[in-house]
Amino acid sequence: MSDPVPNADFGCYISVQNNLPVDLVYFNKEDTHGYWDKEPPYRINPTAKGEISLKDKTLAPGAEGWFEYRIDIPGMETTIFRCNFKCPVSEDNGFSWGLNNLDFMFDVSNTPWSKSGHPLNVTVTIGLKDIQTRPNITQLLVPNPTAPVLNSAGVVVGASQPVVIWTPQIAQSVQDNTMRTVNGSFQAVAVQSEQMSSTIQVDLASSGDANIDKIPVALRGILNGAVVFESGVGRFNSRIDCTMLQKPNCDAGPFGWAGDMTWQVVLQPKKQAVETSATTRIEIYAVTNETTDAQFFKTTSVPIGLLRRVVLRTTGNYVAFLADTLFRDFGYLYDALGSLPSGTAFGTASSGGNLQITKWAKRANSGYPQFLVCYDTAALAQVGLAFYSGNVAYAWVYMDPFGYINDTQLIGWGQCNSPFFKDPEDKFKQDINDVSRQGFGNHAFVAVPRTNAIIDSCCGPHIGNEDLNSFISQSVDTKTALYHGSFRAGTPNDATKLQGIMTLDTPANISLRLADLPNSVQESIKLAMELARVEGAPSVTFTNSSLLKIPELVSTVLPGDSSVSVERDIGPVRSHLEWTFTSVPEKTTYTVTMVVNQTHEEALTAMHHQLCRYPRNPVEIFRAVPQDRAYGQYALESVKERTCSMWIRGNIFAVITAEDFEHRQDANALFRTYDIVDKIHAHLQHGEVDGPGYKAPAPPDLSGVPQTVKVGGEFSITASAEHVAQVASTVQNGNVFPVKTDQDNKVFTFVGRKLGPDVVTLSFADATTYAVTSTTIEITVEE
Repeated sequence: MSDPVPNADFGCYISVQNNLPVDLVYFNKEDTHGYWDKEPPYRINPTAKGEISLKDKTLAPGAEGWFEYRIDIPGMETTIFRCNFKCPVSEDNGFSWGLNNLDFMFDVSNTPWSKSGHPLNVTVTIGLKDIQTRPNITQLLVPNPTAPVLNSAGVVVGASQPVVIWTPQIAQSVQDNTMRTVNGSFQAVAVQSEQMSSTIQVDLASSGDANIDKIPVALRGILNGAVVFESGVGRFNSRIDCTMLQKPNCDAGPFGWAGDMTWQVVLQPKKQAVETSATTRIEIYAVTNETTDAQFFKTTSVPIGLLRRVVLRTTGNYVAFLADTLFRDFGYLYDALGSLPSGTAFGTASSGGNLQITKWAKRANSGYPQFLVCYDTAALAQVGLAFYSGNVAYAWVYMDPFGYINDTQLIGWGQCNSPFFKDPEDKFKQDINDVSRQGFGNHAFVAVPRTNAIIDSCCGPHIGNEDLNSFISQSVDTKTALYHGSFRAGTPNDATKLQGIMTLDTPANISLRLADLPNSVQESIKLAMELARVEGAPSVTFTNSSLLKIPELVSTVLPGDSSVSVERDIGPVRSHLEWTFTSVPEKTTYTVTMVVNQTHEEALTAMHHQLCRYPRNPVEIFRAVPQDRAYGQYALESVKERTCSMWIRGNIFAVITAEDFEHRQDANALFRTYDIVDKIHAHLQHGEVDGPGYKAPAPPDLSGVPQTVKVGGEFSITASAEHVAQVASTVQNGNVFPVKTDQDNKVFTFVGRKLGPDVVTLSFADATTYAVTSTTIEITVEE
């Protein structure tokens, strides 16, 4: 207790230092004794100091009072901060502060003050503490994937919603390091680029203070130094929506992220950033929500190998990037040497059809010369555009004639004005009238939907900044005097839009109809089929010979050791089997393709498709087979160096090719191709029967077939089928989507993806003949 001091100052002088990120807003006050010389200011801004004084009155017992300030931190309860103070004449001085809630997060201190002595001077400072917490991510979830993705293990991800892409329990098993240059994920997903808010949902937990879930937080996902995800305000121990950000140096459009992501939890009051305890492996692609409107993605999952090559690395404008990367980055060369005995490299035809996209991805940057033609580059561009434009039907442009080409870059070769040559030195002719110069009889490229800008990744490249007229003007040489006969410089009137690519990695699903092709193609196919027609051909039969013996038969012809791989595909009406034999001693690859059709007419369609794979007119590169080797009803063999034989016998269409690694055009390979043809034909002929005796699976008994299914609902159909080697399923429009096929137990698993009816076709190939039997089911997807 202090003794009264006449005329002393018994006032209270309080300074409030605001170190909060928000204003202190006056709430209330009381002067028990004394009067306010400086009333509490209405607002004390961040970093500012408020000066408050309560003075004693004459002959009064001193000064005593309190004041309160309101603290409103966004996302948190209002907190009241109160200071009590007194400087009495005959008692001890006093000062104290208090918070009505959330005291665990505030850092409050005051300067020392004496119980005796006058006046009372105190500075009180209020700020925020650094919160001690150990945050961790317990789950990453994508609520609305926009397109199913086929991962590198052959598993469909994202056909139903939502998709868990990471948890601590799968942190190791989810890592996909099968592609050396990509830290990928087996739970890779595609999301829509038009609306990237709530792209991903993060379950956030913490092992810190029990009150931690009262603090508002925000999340930042960081990959390779770039912020990939940001959230709004959320809480610990809850699910937080995160928005995926536009990739730096990338225009709006398709792009991707892959790798081990670091997450920062930003405690909002103080903007205190705390990293989570572990990284999370993610692989996520932003593509248009209309991707599955593309005819090939309606019913087929998006291959992860394609996304990694043409979306993940996107920079700048996607259309230009796509055209340029297909031209420069994958180690392919135009087949100027005539090295592709099968025509196109990846199964495409002059009108599109099927693209063996997995084979393209596998061969990319292989370190060995890999060839393709313009039909292949057009197919790749059309498929890649689906991530940008969605429906790309009729983006395929077929131009016949095209003409001699102006000086340009030819994929893999550099400067060129003569795209067919035997010696690379002949690819560029200084004299535009050099008679050894060659041109494109026809050419395929792509028009970007809505803009009709042209992409050509075979020559140029042309990157989507020209219309058709400008493209032709830049590309076609109209000045040379070499044109003769019917070969002339092409014009815009010679360009025809076609549907283009219809399917991916399903060579058995040939959709080609001769009547739908341009007239010039129809005529060339008809002429080739007339050339192939065998005089005195045997009657149409079917074969029950086992196709499983093909490798054994071929191995008896090849010298030394050889390796063999096989790819099998079955569709609703045919099966497609392809064996590739690599003969190391002679550095030659032999490919045997057998297409087993339900009817002879379908075998004709298969041959039509094969003939459409050659950029040059088939009658220029094939000849009729001599009568002594003309097996079946139709047969052709290559002229000059192309080691290719093809024939139809009954319901079988067969193609045998030989391609040497070093492009030596070895005559021995040609003769061994004939020997392979002889062996296979004799084997097929040995098992010939009339139609009624043909071995094909009986229609199977099915269980688990629903009439309706809910959106997101999964169901499985089990087939009871005997003597079956392989099964497959197709859907008509993608409302029902295939997610898994168990070959051993013949179980087909689907999910209801979109509202509406669908037709599911289940196909079964015989264990030896590979003849196909199919059955269809109608299913409706409902709410």
